[in-house]
Amino acid sequence: MPDDALLHCRLCGASPAVNVKVHEHHGMIILMQHLTYRGPLCRDCGMKVVKRCTRRTLVMGWWGVVSLFLGTPITLLLDLVAWLRIRGLSAPVTVTPVSEAVAPGVPTAAGPAAAPALLSTEQSPGAAEAAGS
Repeated sequence: MPDDALLHCRLCGASPAVNVKVHEHHGMIILMQHLTYRGPLCRDCGMKVVKRCTRRTLVMGWWGVVSLFLGTPITLLLDLVAWLRIRGLSAPVTVTPVSEAVAPGVPTAAGPAAAPALLSTEQSPGAAEAAGS
């Protein structure tokens, strides 16, 4: 299992993230539906997902005998555990992937990149010829 500090949120790409499962339960008179949202989530996205799933479970989870006594209470307990794990994270920081970072001298979609400035006092071969004439 990878370290949680290395995980990135699957919704926004921020880090740190934690690998959690958030559950949602819909009870119906005869049937029931159980949804699971998986993946690493940052604190902000995770709190939004837990609130949404808990709200929907509280409204739609009680309609049915099995859902009333088993489905909804178990789902709410599982979401409480996920909420506690998500709440313990620090504030999310958006990370720019290396592939999106612009390096000097690398062409971009806007056109070729400008040549990087020389850091030393050496002159390029073309500049030496121009200076000598």
